[in-house]
Amino acid sequence: MRPKSIVFGGTGLAAMTGAFFLMGSPAALAQANINTNPGAQQKSAPAPMQSLSEVADPTTTLVADPVKDVTGTPIGDVRSVKMTADLKVTAVDVTLRTQENTGKAVSIDASKFRFDPNNSVLETSLSLSQIQKLPAAQ
Repeated sequence: MRPKSIVFGGTGLAAMTGAFFLMGSPAALAQANINTNPGAQQKSAPAPMQSLSEVADPTTTLVADPVKDVTGTPIGDVRSVKMTADLKVTAVDVTLRTQENTGKAVSIDASKFRFDPNNSVLETSLSLSQIQKLPAAQ
């Protein structure tokens, strides 16, 4: 009995080698959504902006956080959070740190804010000129 040998022609061997190479290439693995680095942690999407009613424990979470106006310019820091008896945020007192009003505290309605939990920043829908016209907080 004579042993049989398997012989691949040049093109057959090249095609098989190419197919094997493509299956294991990073591009092919990415396209197949295969994690080539199983030890790496997957980054989660940043948390979305929150209304103040969605913030857990707003009196401790928000106090001293920076405040930005509608353009994203830093204008002050949270001095205090005003709440109802049922723990609903009604207003935020902000100590301004602008050239014209450093140290002045104003009270801004809670509906004018969104909270960025990723950066611990409050963003208001008011412009700096609107904020500067507000009366001093009591």
